[in-house]
Amino acid sequence: MDVKFVPRDPEDFLKSFIEAPTDKTEPCWDGVFDSVLGGVKEKDISHAMLKCIKISDVCPGYKVLNTSNKADKHDESGQNVDGGLYLNAEKPKGKRNYWFHQRVSFGWKRSDTKDDPFDDTPGCAFEAPSELRKKNRGQIISYASEVLMRQHRCFHFTVVIFDLYTRIIRWDRSGAIVTRRFNYKDDPRVLCSFLWRFCHLSDDKQGYDPTAVFVERGTPDFAAMVRASKKKLKTRRRVTKSARWKERTRSMTSEEQKAELERVMLDIKREDYARQCFAESLRGGWPCWKVSVDDSCDDSEDSSVEDTSSPPAERSTRWFLVCKPYFMAQGPIGRGTRGYIALDCVTRTFMFLKDAWRVDADGFEKEGAVLKALNNAEVRNIPTVICHGDVQNQHTITHEYWSDPDPDAQNPMKGHAHYRLVEEEVGCSLSRFDTGQFLLKIAVDFLEEFRGKNTYTHGDIERLELSKCIRPDPRLDIDQQLKARQPDRTGTWQFLSAFSLNDAFKPMCLQDDLESFFHVLLYEAIRFLPSNSPNVAAFMTRYFDDAICDDGKYSCGPAKSEAMNFGHIYILVDGLGKDLQFHFFSRRDRAQVPHPLDEVIEELLSWFGAFYRHTKHLKKSPRHLTNSERTDPQFANIDPFLSNAPVPVPDRSIRRAKLAITPETDADTAALLDSHQPMARFMTDMCRQHNVWPSDDKVPDRLTSNFKGGLKRISEEDDDPRPSKRTRTSHPATEVDTVDASLAHSPKDSVQEC
Repeated sequence: MDVKFVPRDPEDFLKSFIEAPTDKTEPCWDGVFDSVLGGVKEKDISHAMLKCIKISDVCPGYKVLNTSNKADKHDESGQNVDGGLYLNAEKPKGKRNYWFHQRVSFGWKRSDTKDDPFDDTPGCAFEAPSELRKKNRGQIISYASEVLMRQHRCFHFTVVIFDLYTRIIRWDRSGAIVTRRFNYKDDPRVLCSFLWRFCHLSDDKQGYDPTAVFVERGTPDFAAMVRASKKKLKTRRRVTKSARWKERTRSMTSEEQKAELERVMLDIKREDYARQCFAESLRGGWPCWKVSVDDSCDDSEDSSVEDTSSPPAERSTRWFLVCKPYFMAQGPIGRGTRGYIALDCVTRTFMFLKDAWRVDADGFEKEGAVLKALNNAEVRNIPTVICHGDVQNQHTITHEYWSDPDPDAQNPMKGHAHYRLVEEEVGCSLSRFDTGQFLLKIAVDFLEEFRGKNTYTHGDIERLELSKCIRPDPRLDIDQQLKARQPDRTGTWQFLSAFSLNDAFKPMCLQDDLESFFHVLLYEAIRFLPSNSPNVAAFMTRYFDDAICDDGKYSCGPAKSEAMNFGHIYILVDGLGKDLQFHFFSRRDRAQVPHPLDEVIEELLSWFGAFYRHTKHLKKSPRHLTNSERTDPQFANIDPFLSNAPVPVPDRSIRRAKLAITPETDADTAALLDSHQPMARFMTDMCRQHNVWPSDDKVPDRLTSNFKGGLKRISEEDDDPRPSKRTRTSHPATEVDTVDASLAHSPKDSVQEC
């Protein structure tokens, strides 16, 4: 979170963010903390402070609890904040931390200097660089992240106390505003005024989202959620015996009836999968919510264009019931995307609801508007938009308080607007594929999204986006337009292209998307298909998670970089460097046979290797393609996804992987990535070779259960965007795992234990 903290004078902070009640007189706070002693242990400081707060009635109707000894039982990570402010009616039993009802977070530290996460000294970095202070800063980041993930909030406050000094922090999705440190014992007014005024604010002014209403047990809405989660699956017999079915199929032939029945049963199966996911979200003690989506009637809305000639479009409000998110993005800064399996309050059908804080800037189309445009263009494998829109008038403000003495300095923060999108489809994880051939078929289906309609550069292709019942992953941000509309890297570290990881300001282009697509395919294959990699966890770490750190800036790790530059993935097998290879076992004699996916990976790697070499040969970054360049005239009328006609691909005997490497052949091979079509044609051809694909090649997940890596979505706000491989004792943005930046970029010299 480099340069995402904005310092502010305590008095200005109080005036700007905490309104004083107009119908009450604020007490005098002189001497409130006189009994608090400095230089003692954290628990003694907290005990003395809480006693003073209670005696002076600083928080009427609320209570500050020390919860440092008992973690939230619903938090799998087990991390625990030192204390929190709770409404009396919501305070947890037994002084146990409870993220869901925490109104203000508290942290206590012992030292007044060493433990201060920030430094007010003129000429020094405000974000203090010492390891201890970075660790403490990581802790408060982590606490804020938990609250913002688990509550429906627009902003949140944290009070950090270190000995006799304190700071107050206001978080929103743009960044955090931090007070200069002040002595709360000598001058208790600011801290007491903050707490007293906060306790007199309405929920929305405390930061809560009024469009998310808590659903209590015993209410009709809660009963509806329970009923929907237990709905029984219809059988074929029940379907065919119904009067509705008989009326519907009366004029159909037997073949038509059979096809219609298969379609109906598939819909039932999909609905039941959504029901199972919804039922799973109700388990685990998470609160239930009723959230609204204000949908604009203008399907062509574009936030970059303001039409003043006509009145604003009417907005209709729809309500959905949700519980535990299907997905939650970590970190308090950025889009904060959460994906829910939602129940429509009217139709009682399951849908997918995405809740996020989109970048609020000129030139950005809303994701729902882009998807609707693709729906209207009848692009296949695109989720069907039910409704979408900004959430009331909820915008971040931290970026407005940033300043710099340099008039030419660029504001590193961006404004965000709260946004919700509801889609009809609820898809399953890509990891549920049955065979390697089916995995490749899913990939081909996904590539069709670009077929002839590739106006947008995705910029954030991810594994959960590729599902047979295609639903975009909650982390998908389709509003990544062709031109670079923001000067920062955004996406998921593991799947970003090597070029993008090495240049955070590089505009995203089609080649980046195709490379990300390749990384997703490899990510699933290495986990669920047999290969010669003896340690999949090590491979995942080195290829997907690793990075090189140079002067605090992170770039692509050696393994992925070498794979793209040299067109080979090298692993260490029995002490020897070898190519990564997939295999399966013959049914006849159980002999090990090369897997057809090997040919796919070898061929695609040769394309990317040629592209990287050719790009470096030209000494320029990948250029953007014009719309005219996106269509290959030679194959403009061929649909490789729908037609059974032969698909034009390079002849097998002269596949690019077999060609000698020269600047000329590199240029020709790199041109295959100027459009999505060559990759689609090649993979379609491979899919149609049914005789070479095994039917039982999928194996149990080869990634060990104690693997500490994991998908980490990065945003323009991260200073350490890599996935954390440690337990979550502090936020990943403050943990820097050492990476040897001196590793030579030669595949033979830097083969890692994978």
